[in-house]
Amino acid sequence: MSLMRVVRCNGYGPADVLEIQNTSIPKMNDNYVRIRVVAVGVNRADLLQRRGLYSPPSHISADILGLEYAGEVIEVGTSVQKWTVGSRVMGILPGATYSEQVVAHEREILKIPSSMDYVQAAAIPEAFLTAFDALFPQMRLGMGECVLIHAIGSGVGNAALQLVKASGAFAIGTSRTKEKIQRAMDFGLDEGIHVQSGNFLDGLSSPVHKIVDFVGGSYMDQNLRALRKEGEMIVVGLLGGRQAEVNLGLILRNRLTLRGTVLRMRPLEEKIELVQNFTKRGLPLFESKKLRPVVDSVFDMTEVVQAHLYMESNQNFGKIVVKW
Repeated sequence: MSLMRVVRCNGYGPADVLEIQNTSIPKMNDNYVRIRVVAVGVNRADLLQRRGLYSPPSHISADILGLEYAGEVIEVGTSVQKWTVGSRVMGILPGATYSEQVVAHEREILKIPSSMDYVQAAAIPEAFLTAFDALFPQMRLGMGECVLIHAIGSGVGNAALQLVKASGAFAIGTSRTKEKIQRAMDFGLDEGIHVQSGNFLDGLSSPVHKIVDFVGGSYMDQNLRALRKEGEMIVVGLLGGRQAEVNLGLILRNRLTLRGTVLRMRPLEEKIELVQNFTKRGLPLFESKKLRPVVDSVFDMTEVVQAHLYMESNQNFGKIVVKW
C-alpha cells in the first residue's frame, strides 16, 4: 500500500496536538486528478477545526486539516481532458489538504499563473475565491461603490481590498493594528479605521454601500448603522462571536440586505461554477499584476505548530503558508 505524510490532530486542543504521520494515499475517480501538494495556506478555519469547533463534511477526515493547496498534477483519471501530468495547479477542497497528495475534480482546479511559484500560489485560492464570491456573484459590486472591509490585514481581507480596487470601487478597511492599516495603504486602501475598544463606527466618514464582515456578533449593530439605504452586508467569519441582537427596524427602514456565506459545505457543482467564473474574471488580473498574493511568512510542514501559534498571535499581514 502506498503511503503519504499528513498533518494529523492527535486529539483536539492547542497547536501541539498536530503531528506528522503516515497514511494511505487517497483514491481517485475517472474525472479526478492526483496532485502532489507543495504548499498549503493556513486559515482561521484550521485553528477552529484543530480545537474541535469546526467540523468538515462527513466524508472528510476531521483530524486532517487544510482547505487549500498548490502543487503539481502527478496522475489523471481516464476521463480527464483539461490537465496533464506536470500541470501546476491550485485550489480549494472541503478538507485534508495538509497532505502530501490530494485528489480533486478536474473542473474545480485553477491553473497557477506562470509568474508565480507554489508558495505564492498557495496564498490565492481560499482568500481570493472567498472574496471574489462575496463581492461579485453574491453582492454584485459596482464601479464607484464604497465597501467597508473588516480585518483588512487578513488573507481574505487583503484579497477583498485588491478586488474592490481592481473593479473601480472605494475601499475602507478596519484593523486593531495601525501597522496593518498602513500596509494596506500600499494595496490601494482609500480609508483606514484603527479600531479601539471594539468601536469602528465613530471612525467612519460616511455610510457605505457594502460590508465584508469577518467579525460577526460583536459588530452587528455597528455594521447595520454603517450601511446606506439599500446597503448590503455579507458575513464571512465569526471572530467576534455567533450571537448578536439585530435591530430589525433598521433593516426594514433602510431596506438592508444581510447574508452569510461559506464555501466549504457547498455542493461540488457550485464550487465548479465559482472556479470557472474566477478563471475567466479573476486569474487574468494576476497575469496583468492588478492582483497579487500576499505571503506574510513561510514555514516548513515540520514547523506547522509554530505556524499555527503565529496565526494565533494575530501578527500576520496576509497569508501564512506551510510547505513540504
